[in-house]
Amino acid sequence: DEEENEGKYRPMSRSFVANAVKKALPSVVRVELSSGGSDNKAAGFIVGSDGIIATNRHVVTAAGVLSHTATVTFQDGAAFPAAVLAVSESYDLAFLQVDNHPSAGALPAAPLGDGDGVRLGDWAIAVGSPAEFDNLVSLGIVSTVQRPGTARAGARLALDRGA
Repeated sequence: DEEENEGKYRPMSRSFVANAVKKALPSVVRVELSSGGSDNKAAGFIVGSDGIIATNRHVVTAAGVLSHTATVTFQDGAAFPAAVLAVSESYDLAFLQVDNHPSAGALPAAPLGDGDGVRLGDWAIAVGSPAEFDNLVSLGIVSTVQRPGTARAGARLALDRGA
């Protein structure tokens, strides 16, 4: 009865955010690029169990020059070299391939959803490891959908290989 429980401590149940983070976190990686005396560290995530990593294009670009190699650090702290496979300047995306990971073929790929059903005002959760921070989580809302100049449902991402 509600009156009887008023003022008593009741532990909060796990939230949808904590559940989503638990699913996504194993796929979050740190991507590092050292070039020209500067370090560029940012988040990425595993999109292919064979070691394909997605990150932002600006992460693998230092002083306007695209690097063709980076270092990827996994949740267990193990770091491996990675080659830049493809980039898209217009979408600020880069895809890397991790070399020689002993679990290649069994890496925890991120559980990606289908954006077709996303609506204005839906919850959005970001999980990453930017700069020197590990496992940060942000919660917000979808503030726009299908804005001009962005991909729409069914659009294909054209990657500029080696650009």
